[in-house]
Amino acid sequence: MPPNYDLLRQRARALAEVTDQDWLTPKQATRITGLSRHILRTRARSGALIAHRPSSRRNYAYLKQSLLDLVADTGPLTIFDTALRMASSNGTALGTDALHEEEKALCNSDGHTGTCWQLDTRSMNDTTDEALRSWLRGHYRHALNLLAGHHSPLMERVALHTSTGTTVHTVWAPQVPMTPYNQLQLEAYRIQAAAGIPTRVLRPSDRSHLEYEHTLPHLVVYPGRFVYVLRHTPHGGSDGAIRLDHPALADGLADQLRDLYERALPLERFARPYL
Repeated sequence: MPPNYDLLRQRARALAEVTDQDWLTPKQATRITGLSRHILRTRARSGALIAHRPSSRRNYAYLKQSLLDLVADTGPLTIFDTALRMASSNGTALGTDALHEEEKALCNSDGHTGTCWQLDTRSMNDTTDEALRSWLRGHYRHALNLLAGHHSPLMERVALHTSTGTTVHTVWAPQVPMTPYNQLQLEAYRIQAAAGIPTRVLRPSDRSHLEYEHTLPHLVVYPGRFVYVLRHTPHGGSDGAIRLDHPALADGLADQLRDLYERALPLERFARPYL
């Protein structure tokens, strides 16, 4: 049975509302699991769920961790887990150059919806990257010039999307505290924003509920078409992607990323302490 993407989105919203709770009400438990109150009570009485009931006239309270364990035993907890499972089993591997060419063809195709969603979770210490190497040496101006150069990967990607009229929304999930690479990323996203491609920043508190099974993946999503799960070298350099030809998954991820985008901080607000 294919995943129910509406249920996964509902679960993510429900989990976001209870990040500070250990015990959940029957209503909250139902939203997270998709199970009826009757089934939840039955599972609690059998010992399959950890729950307590202050008195015979009171409802059960369910331990959140126990609910998550139950869900994880039967299927993916989030739509991001779904994408990772699919990528590990039936995706198409693309090298870095092939990925670039495919995105270019996609953005120029008749079936392109004109929208792209990105979730950036990269962390890199690849000192073969010239911009990062300059940044680490304190040559900040040179590093920024490399990022903003006409033929830099960043500006080539900006040019691709602006020339094809593609609206790009980026959700960035940096490490906290920020690494030197994250600080360079911040400057890259400021350059991108100046070119008309906005970015919002997802704080750890706004994503921890989505990382029960796995940390969030680095994704590029074209709604109604493809999902690209980006791959990296051991040092974090680009290493192509796994393409998932699954329009329903692409639509579901776009909806989930839209929810996260609305919760995330505007880039300039996040950037103030670092400028």
